[in-house]
Amino acid sequence: MNPTMKNQLIKWKQHQEPTPKKQNHRQESQERHIEQLSDWEWKEMMGQFGQRLNRRNGALRRGR
Repeated sequence: MNPTMKNQLIKWKQHQEPTPKKQNHRQESQERHIEQLSDWEWKEMMGQFGQRLNRRNGALRRGR
């Protein structure tokens, strides 16, 4: 006769070997790389140099 699932699970957990934890081998002396952006790059990301659209006579036109 087959044992119940609950009994099988208990037996399986008792015989399971613990797995060793992985160690993080990150070096403490390693510095993070900080990206330095220029003023132009910041302005570009903020959308200052993007395309400007104006509504003239009911149509969208590119800004001058």
